[in-house]
Amino acid sequence: MGVFPIGNKFITYGGISANIFNDIRSLDSVDFEWKVLKENVEHHDFVGRFGHIGCGFERYMVIFGGCGPYSKKLKKRNNY
Repeated sequence: MGVFPIGNKFITYGGISANIFNDIRSLDSVDFEWKVLKENVEHHDFVGRFGHIGCGFERYMVIFGGCGPYSKKLKKRNNY
């Protein structure tokens, strides 16, 4: 899961458990409340991943690297 500080919030994306997540969530560091910003993001350039890194840039969240779903055809995980 990537964690990115933006102001008084920490934005998280992705992660892994039984499934690979592609949710965007925020944690307010003042109130310590979690909010789901986008759940199950569906976009061809924005897939669930884990083991990635990123940073906040101006008002954007930049994510790079990591691993994605397992490809049965290639017999390996997608790497970014």
